[in-house]
Amino acid sequence: MTNGADIEIVTAEPAAEPGDAALVERCLSGDESAAEALVGRYASRCTGLARHFLGNREEVADVVQEAFAAAFLNLKRYDQGRPFWNWLARMVVNRAIDRLRSARHRMERATETLSAHEADIPGPDRAAVGREERERVRRVLDTLPRTYRTLLVLREMEGMSAKAIGRMMNRPAATIRWRLFKARRLFRDAWLAAEREPV
Repeated sequence: MTNGADIEIVTAEPAAEPGDAALVERCLSGDESAAEALVGRYASRCTGLARHFLGNREEVADVVQEAFAAAFLNLKRYDQGRPFWNWLARMVVNRAIDRLRSARHRMERATETLSAHEADIPGPDRAAVGREERERVRRVLDTLPRTYRTLLVLREMEGMSAKAIGRMMNRPAATIRWRLFKARRLFRDAWLAAEREPV
């Protein structure tokens, strides 16, 4: 029997997952489980990012593995004041671009879709678009210079801000915004030109 006092029930809240900085610190001290946690946290994002550049699954897997290996080898250089994902994404992009530079991989470049950012730029909803439409977007993106294609993939498909892309590419955000404007215009012009071509 209670004396009228309220009974307080205390439940334990689930432990919060450690942040990237904490995992990096643990990696630096030799904790392999922290490295596994970072891989688990970012493997699918790295795969998706690499897939925007490379069409071959084996190449995508190789690029992701190389990027993680480079990240762990260079972990002491990581600036913990910046997002870990941006640092890791730069490694993925650099390795994917290295693959694209080789002549035997030029024809295998691929991207998924370009999401709508402006009304005058085709950017179909990924879920509603068929394979043929995705292939068309990929072919148009493949006609763009590598710098503009990379910017469109990072901004439109990965959702990175101009500021984050600028940090990744060591360029001011204003420069990135201008190049994105130009990249979208180039994409639109190439898309319209492709529509006019006889089938």
